Amino acid sequence: MSRQRAGVVVAVLIAARLFAGIATTGAVKAQTGVTVQVQAPAVARTGEEAVITATFRSETAQAALLDVEVRLPNGARVAQRFEDGHSLAPETPVTLRLAWSVPAAAERGVYLISTGVFAPGWGELRHWQDVAAELVVAAPGEPPVPLPSGPVFPFLTLPPGTSLPDGATCAAAVRRNTWEPRPENTLPNHTTPDQLALDPWYDLAPAALEDIFPRIDGAFTGTTDEILQWGACKWGFDLDTVRAVAAGESSWRQDFVGDEGHTFGILQVKASVHGGTHPWSALSTALNVDYALAWRRACFEGDFHWVPDEAHGDEWGCIGLWYTGDWHSAAAEQYIARIRRYLDERAWLAYGF
Repeated sequence: MSRQRAGVVVAVLIAARLFAGIATTGAVKAQTGVTVQVQAPAVARTGEEAVITATFRSETAQAALLDVEVRLPNGARVAQRFEDGHSLAPETPVTLRLAWSVPAAAERGVYLISTGVFAPGWGELRHWQDVAAELVVAAPGEPPVPLPSGPVFPFLTLPPGTSLPDGATCAAAVRRNTWEPRPENTLPNHTTPDQLALDPWYDLAPAALEDIFPRIDGAFTGTTDEILQWGACKWGFDLDTVRAVAAGESSWRQDFVGDEGHTFGILQVKASVHGGTHPWSALSTALNVDYALAWRRACFEGDFHWVPDEAHGDEWGCIGLWYTGDWHSAAAEQYIARIRRYLDERAWLAYGF
């Protein structure tokens, strides 16, 4: 019988979204007692001004720097308003107004609105909401694309035992955009396997053989970042961590071949260890991502009998294990430190990436 994973169900991540008028978020409360409510137009037209307001409240009195940003789904900031020296208190909310002049050449599609509260002078981060609201940019008179449905974006690491969304749900949740730092990935990004014969993983818990392994299909096409979004959603991992690992493994190049011709693709799947993956691990970006993140999920769930019990819930340990084959060895720790640096720097957005 297939194991029924307990814990948080993906249904709690489903959010209603507005397609017209004013998009108003519910108040988002951080552990620090800060509450932020955002109002923004559901549609912003190119060449016009879009006004976004964020109202900040705090359960305790504190001096703070307040921040409101508009970002592309890949994290690139396109507009920002911040003000330092504010005094937040329960009875004295502060509203920041960001008037964004949408460039005529702005990319059409979904944009994210982020809010932050810092100690004065860009000090300690006290509150951050990556997606406080969303809006769609469209040309005047152009029908806007609907906001995606499905799990809340950005996708975060879901604890072991969580019921995961399926590939179709995650395909609907992807924030589509034309940004493509690797145009040479176009062919593999639009190639999906027509048949797979994957070798089962070594010493894998029987439940995982039923719950995880059959879900690997590589059934998605899109830009490189859209494929990483889809994989992160499908396997329940933090999106930016997935982006950072891909930067470290291949600089997001699906045609990258490493380890003296033994590892392939954007997440470097080793053909001699992962039987049945080649040639699809080289031909299909989605299969490469799907397979590697499925393996990480099995590790994260504690489903490999040959891995120490502490692997359960240790995402970074599983990331290091994928690279070195060793559990928290010196080489694995060096690799983890490098990926953490890429994550902190958002290497995929750096000039010349």
